This record gives sequence, structure tokens and C-alpha cells, in this order.
Amino acid sequence: MTIPQEAIEAGAQTLFEESQELDQDNSWDDELPEEWREAWRYAAQSALTAALPALERQIREQVAQEVEELKLNPKDSTTPHCVEEYNAGLTNAAKIARGKDQA
Repeated sequence: MTIPQEAIEAGAQTLFEESQELDQDNSWDDELPEEWREAWRYAAQSALTAALPALERQIREQVAQEVEELKLNPKDSTTPHCVEEYNAGLTNAAKIARGKDQA
């Protein structure tokens, strides 16, 4: 998964501003040297890269759970065989969301 530049920029700004509360008086909006900004972007990209696998797993699991919540009870239908096929499709979609191969 590629990290959007917007996320890197937001992360860099947050890291920078948090560090400034501890140390200095600059703000991201000041005329900071580009090499400083680039260093903060690199730090943000490194942090986001490290966090990305866990975030991706969490998002995938959340999507899979939401898909599974759409399942219907075949007993509540006049066409239970259709509901079973529908539910099988949702089970398959949840597996795909989790990053597992189709059954």
C-alpha cells in the first residue's frame, strides 16, 4: 500500500509541531528551510511505513466484519436457498477483505 503524500505531509507537520512544544519556537508555517521540512517528511514517512501494516490489518478486519453483518437468516426468507447463496457471497467478500484467497 502506498502512503499518500498528504498523509506524509500531515504526519511531518504533526511530528514537527509536537517537537516544537518541547524545544523551539518555530511553526510549520514559518519559512523553514526546505531541508528541515524534508527531514520531517522523512521521519513521518518512516513512522507511517512502520504503522501501515497494523493499520491495514485493522481496516481489513473492520470491513470484513461490516460485510459479515449484512448476512441474512435463511429461516426468515421464503427463498432460503437464495439467502444461502447471498450469505456465501458475503463470506467470500469478507475473506477477500481480510486478504485471504477466495474459497
